[in-house]
Amino acid sequence: MLRSYYRFCLTLVLTLGLLFACQSSRSTPAFTPWNTDNPRITVTARPTPLASSFVWWEAETPLKTNFPAPDRHPFAPTNSAEAAMLSNQQWIGVGDKREQTLFLEYQITVPTTSDYFFYTRKFWRHGPFRWRWDDQPWQYVGDNVYLMDNVGMRQFVGANWVSLGKVALTAGRHQLRIELTELEGAAAFDCFLLSKTLFQPQGNLQPNQQVQVEVTDGFSFTPQLDRFAASPIDLRSLNEAVAGEQGWIR
Repeated sequence: MLRSYYRFCLTLVLTLGLLFACQSSRSTPAFTPWNTDNPRITVTARPTPLASSFVWWEAETPLKTNFPAPDRHPFAPTNSAEAAMLSNQQWIGVGDKREQTLFLEYQITVPTTSDYFFYTRKFWRHGPFRWRWDDQPWQYVGDNVYLMDNVGMRQFVGANWVSLGKVALTAGRHQLRIELTELEGAAAFDCFLLSKTLFQPQGNLQPNQQVQVEVTDGFSFTPQLDRFAASPIDLRSLNEAVAGEQGWIR
């Protein structure tokens, strides 16, 4: 009975801790150096070591496209503050009706053969599209895709990371093609990412960058993404093979 009580308390504490951590990471501003109203607090982005490789490229630098120029669409940044929200100060997009399917093509060099997590940073759920690497089957992204974060540029305009699943790629050059699936409506893309490990969005930061908060009378709580490696505080051994096998909690 006492063991069941302790197990319940540990589970409750861990669950509450995870909930608070998730809530604290949902608001993700653009992390360029800035000062807060409190002179004792500054926020900067700094590079951090990364064990696994990744490939990052800007959406506005395609090999081929029929999109308008990056500065000729209604969602382009209108000032330096808005530009700082984006990966390379700009993104490529469209906002008007069009008579033909708009596309983006990129030639990307992959360092090693592996299964990669594939992500893009785009304008909210606007602009349903399909994508494929080389001659692989087309994959579709609709207007109900899950948004991993949210960075607002101005009213009704913001950038959001979206997970596109996993893709198997060999070392060497590959071609990625993106096609919008509708002939009207807004769409914009900021950047793309291939990563061997799961990616935790932090605005426009790359996987080898991390937010650093300097506080004179406190500390910065910026936990790393869980890699699910072996841990000395792993409590999964307390899990029951069958729920309730130890009887009611008393």
